[in-house]
Amino acid sequence: MKISLVALAIAAMGAVATAQQGGCPSPRVRKEIRQLTPKERDNYRRAIYIAHRSNKFDIFAELHVNNTEPAHGVPMFFPWHRRLLWEYEKILSDAVEGVTLPFWDWSMDAIKPENSPVFRNDYLGGNGRQSDNVVATGPFRFWKLTYPHDQPPHFLKRIFTPGPNNITPFWSTEALISFIKAKDNYADLHDTIEDGPHATVHIGIGGDMVEMYSPNDPFFFLHHAMVDRIWALWQNDRSSNFYQYNGVDKFNNNRKVQASDILPTLPSKAQLPVSDFFDTKSAGLCYVYEDNPTWTQAVKALDQRNKSKNNLSRRAPAGNFVSSVIDFLFGSRGDDKKQPPADPVKFEESRKAAAQQAAKDLGYEGLDISKIPKEETKLKEPMKNPDSWNKMNNLDPKKVEEIHAAGNKIIEDLNNDPNYIPVAALYNAAVSQGVVDKPGPAPTEVPPTPETKPTENPQPSIPPSQSPSPAATPAPKPTPAKTGGNVATFTNTVTKDGVPSPVVVVVHY
Repeated sequence: MKISLVALAIAAMGAVATAQQGGCPSPRVRKEIRQLTPKERDNYRRAIYIAHRSNKFDIFAELHVNNTEPAHGVPMFFPWHRRLLWEYEKILSDAVEGVTLPFWDWSMDAIKPENSPVFRNDYLGGNGRQSDNVVATGPFRFWKLTYPHDQPPHFLKRIFTPGPNNITPFWSTEALISFIKAKDNYADLHDTIEDGPHATVHIGIGGDMVEMYSPNDPFFFLHHAMVDRIWALWQNDRSSNFYQYNGVDKFNNNRKVQASDILPTLPSKAQLPVSDFFDTKSAGLCYVYEDNPTWTQAVKALDQRNKSKNNLSRRAPAGNFVSSVIDFLFGSRGDDKKQPPADPVKFEESRKAAAQQAAKDLGYEGLDISKIPKEETKLKEPMKNPDSWNKMNNLDPKKVEEIHAAGNKIIEDLNNDPNYIPVAALYNAAVSQGVVDKPGPAPTEVPPTPETKPTENPQPSIPPSQSPSPAATPAPKPTPAKTGGNVATFTNTVTKDGVPSPVVVVVHY
């Protein structure tokens, strides 16, 4: 009897959910940030502002720096960051009741990350300005931070890589699903995700995100919520995964790690074991991740692919990581003889048909497949980790190379398949054509203006040439009331808890 991967996944998740529900009958739901309502998005930003004003936001950057060694390049990576997010989420919900940390599924943006709506002003803003890399757009423009303890003060920076306004391709949804399905060992999954997909997003955004004080950027928490979601999806993929925790601590004489190991201290100071952070539906954590359409579509499409290759019941064999992932996801290559090249015309016709069906399944009504540039229908290889990143995060360069080789092989196979179109290609096209995620209104509350702005450019905007996306909508500028010498006074209206009120802002420049 043949059972689809989708059915198996649903059954497994249902079984785990039944076991977990006793501890937390009504878990908070972490949504993909693009699935938040405008009010939820405003409340999320407002909670960050409040945490920042009360000096509760900035502490995470220093904590992250202080835990470079015990929480990076080792199995502790997943549970330590899960706890970090949990404590951060508590601070946000204390600031604004009902706020839950969203996640950013960056695999949706794998084709052209810089085109993602999340870099618009109605989300988190875009690249740093050319003069000094300071973020001067969006709700966190001129975000003054206390760490690192620089003089003059440190402002949030982003440096899109490879630049100047382009971001390296991210790892695709299909690659992430293949890793989740192919890996049946916690240590292997951890190495794969931390060394590859996780690193690429940090490197691509750059600036503060490529430093150990990366929690300075609100993107850090959205990104790591996605990383945490990948671990949760793997835990729920089959029952043997759920409580798995293995590997060695390279900083402690290669001691074998245990679920009873105590997590390094975070703001709560409580001494908590790793095992407390296995079950997101436990009474302590009490959250789940909401499905998003592109991920569901990719699971469905890959499931159909596996059916066609009669590869449903086989798990990935032990051995070479690259071949095991590819064999599992795309079926055995037999003697691996080269196939004759496909007819180019028929290849494009087949791909167009596959794209039309996938767009229909995703609900992208009005998407014109013929307008998608050919180069944007195919996945591209993410850039390799710089040596400086591997060293800072305690990563093994040889292992990183192997993981990138596996990801690149997946990309090659998908791009050569006439019957498959990556979900990121369709999403990127739908955004470009205005079918989904159209620009929304500017935030109803602006961040506090710093007492001292960077001297390179005192204006809270960047030239159009530095805009992160053609679809970006500049935030509304306050109306000047009066100026004098090196002081400018502005009057603006801020809406808080639904009540508008005038705010006078004095800017020294």
